[in-house]
Amino acid sequence: MKYRLEVGQYKWIDLDLVNELWFQVIGIYNCGVEAKVGDMIRRTNRGWEVFETLDATSPKYVLPTAVTLIEESDEEE
Repeated sequence: MKYRLEVGQYKWIDLDLVNELWFQVIGIYNCGVEAKVGDMIRRTNRGWEVFETLDATSPKYVLPTAVTLIEESDEEE
């Protein structure tokens, strides 16, 4: 299932759902510092935590909870 994490105006991260806790970054638009393709992201009370790998012990970046997660439809409108 594909999702879009809207970070700001004209800034978003495309995500693929891995399991009930983790998303993987599959695309980036104007978000160079926050995440890279292949990074893993999870939602916590602290915000959206970005990890380089699942084995990483601490996030490399934390996005605020104010970002918006949108489920993307595969259907054309």
